[in-house]
Amino acid sequence: MLRASVDWGRCRSCEPCDARLACKRRAVVKADPDEPAWVAHDRCSGCGDCLAACSHAAIDRLTSSGKPFLQVQNAQ
Repeated sequence: MLRASVDWGRCRSCEPCDARLACKRRAVVKADPDEPAWVAHDRCSGCGDCLAACSHAAIDRLTSSGKPFLQVQNAQ
């Protein structure tokens, strides 16, 4: 199953966070406005709505093994 994951190196801690606003399951979380977002994996369905919403491309989808989805897909 795919899950979203925030790359904190690319996250710019936007306020408001467009990825958080786009997530229908409220899986993208920000505890503090000045901190990067993170994904609550127990809520994430892997739909990808947050990926399209993040203007800094700071969100990736990971496979259940923790590898980036595109990396696995391109290897096949």
